[in-house]
Amino acid sequence: MSRPQDLPASFINLFLYGTLLDNRLRAAIIGRAWPDCIPATLRGFRRERVAGTRYPTLRPHSQGRVDGLLMTHVDPKTRARLAAYEGTAYRLKSCLVFASGMSINAYSYVTTIGRATGEDWHFEDWQRRHCDRDIRSVR
Repeated sequence: MSRPQDLPASFINLFLYGTLLDNRLRAAIIGRAWPDCIPATLRGFRRERVAGTRYPTLRPHSQGRVDGLLMTHVDPKTRARLAAYEGTAYRLKSCLVFASGMSINAYSYVTTIGRATGEDWHFEDWQRRHCDRDIRSVR
């Protein structure tokens, strides 16, 4: 994964692997449901909990595989809303994901200041324990 120098002014693809997998949270952040999401996989990484938080990050791992969603055709206004949700602790990094039998260039939010714990982060656990609170916090 590499840090993009300049994001395109138009549309991008965004790989989602953490809290943004939740349709309700995503809709609360961007103001509507997003129809263009397809299952996708990022190889060579693991999804781990960030120390001291309930949130995940990506960490390189030679045998790793992270399943998520590819949010396609993301416009600058939607990117700005997602960036505000992610805050200063996360930055977009470019990545190559696999979806619909193809390799697709995308970006994903990865922490820049938090430290991965080495512990797996599980979407279902976060969704059960924290999702409703996170949705309320963005409304």
